[in-house]
Amino acid sequence: MSYLIIFMLAIRAFICEKTWPTAGIFFDICFCLCFLLYILIDPKLRVSRKYFIYPLIYSGLLLLNTFFSVNSYNSQNEIVKLWVYMLIFYFVYWQNQKNRRLLIGSICAISLFISLRAIYQYAFGLEYIKQHYAYAQIVEQGFYALEMLKQKRVVSWFLSPNLLAGYLVMIAPLAGAYGFESFKQQKINQSIFFTLIFICSAVGLYFTGSWGAYLGFAIAMLFIILNPLGNKTALIESRKKNNKLILGGVFFLLILAALFSQRAKYFIDLANPQNSLVQRLYYSQAAVKMIKENPLTGIGLGNFGLVYPQFKQINANETIYAHNIFLQLWAELGTIIFICFIFFAIYLLSRFLKKLRQQREVGLIAASLAFLVYNFFDYSLMITQSGYVFFIVIACLFKPQEDSYPEKNNRFTPDNFLNKTSFIVICGVMIMFLTAEYCSLRSLDKADQFLKQGQTDKALVLANTALKFRVNNDQIYYFIAVCYQQKAGKLFSPTAAAYYCQAIRLNPKYAFYYAYLGDYYFSHKLYPQAKKAYQQAIKHYPHNKKFKEIYSQIQGQ
Repeated sequence: MSYLIIFMLAIRAFICEKTWPTAGIFFDICFCLCFLLYILIDPKLRVSRKYFIYPLIYSGLLLLNTFFSVNSYNSQNEIVKLWVYMLIFYFVYWQNQKNRRLLIGSICAISLFISLRAIYQYAFGLEYIKQHYAYAQIVEQGFYALEMLKQKRVVSWFLSPNLLAGYLVMIAPLAGAYGFESFKQQKINQSIFFTLIFICSAVGLYFTGSWGAYLGFAIAMLFIILNPLGNKTALIESRKKNNKLILGGVFFLLILAALFSQRAKYFIDLANPQNSLVQRLYYSQAAVKMIKENPLTGIGLGNFGLVYPQFKQINANETIYAHNIFLQLWAELGTIIFICFIFFAIYLLSRFLKKLRQQREVGLIAASLAFLVYNFFDYSLMITQSGYVFFIVIACLFKPQEDSYPEKNNRFTPDNFLNKTSFIVICGVMIMFLTAEYCSLRSLDKADQFLKQGQTDKALVLANTALKFRVNNDQIYYFIAVCYQQKAGKLFSPTAAAYYCQAIRLNPKYAFYYAYLGDYYFSHKLYPQAKKAYQQAIKHYPHNKKFKEIYSQIQGQ
């Protein structure tokens, strides 16, 4: 069972849940099932209370936070995502050295294919798109797709260059450290394998054009160059060696400057409204305003994008992430839970630095540092496709004192039984929740297809089926409202209006639901109701020009 789960974790990077949401959920269901079987089958598995109590406390805090969430549906999905991360962490933690090394090697091997595809896209793929697709077809994919072609940034199997960068920024230092350790151990084949991965992932990272990832990669490599292994006395006696290392670090910073120059014109030109630095500053300002408005409880996990329009600057782009994972978690979780997470992270880092013994551990810390630095400028921690690797890296640093379980530990203990039972319950709850979400989304996808074909009745049947699985999904209520609106034709449907209102009740911060309801009232000349709906839309999205234009038309009636 361990090898099956290792294989699943290795190929997880190929599944982009942003493009195929149901595929990501299906993978999580399969993983939870395998994890449950793993706990039940392995008689030697011991679940220590020491490492069980912390996630349990944080899970309780996150569940408590949902009571203050502006949208419980989004918060529940994000909490389950964090629980999947937790299960990944524990699985890796329970493995012996051989299996952990196999997992890291498998992930690195998969990353080689991802990096080579990114290199291919840079050399040939992007040019092929320009030559064989019309401008209108590219624009249909959105402004972002056009910008990626202009800037020549690669995505491989990821949705965006930044998400690919968030993945490769961990792989490159990890492969470099493992390759160096293999070289010191005179394992030439392994050394060549990891060195090749390091080179390809570094080149692929360069082609993403992500300056946040460049900075994270630079810090990770400096950490590896200024290797903390050894004692202080030895370092003092080898001052000349230290000087060389410092010079090497300075040289590497010069290389970093060369890397930054690849996109210099895109973020040095501060007059450009699409400047990356300027836009991220806008996002951060919006996050700070959210924190000030909800300092203790936050707005709930997964809700930044819903509340963002209320605090959005005029020239800021649309986004559902703060592009700074720390500000986003602070805004969503509130100050108390956020501080708990920060103190726990500092504790972990200090503990790791005190117990470094091998070169691969330096690589693991370097990879985690690179990822955290990168997430100061992006959000890949919130995307399972890249974020799960971070928890694998952290779990590898929690190295048990021994790889095998002593015979005396095979006896029954109430403490271990209680902890294992708790994991079994968590897995069972997650499987039921994820299955319900999967069935709901599948039914809603089919309903959407029927609606596009004009088969409204069939669409309504499937939409109501989806609603049975997830009764707090506001998107389903909105979809049903659209179905009744289309079914009524030119007549006004009170049922459609009622479902719009229900979607608003579940998601009261989403400005567009008010606008859709206002449009519906306006199209049937119900001007007082339309005016009231658009007042709320403007309240939650003050800088939306279209809302203000329609509102002025309503006032003119």
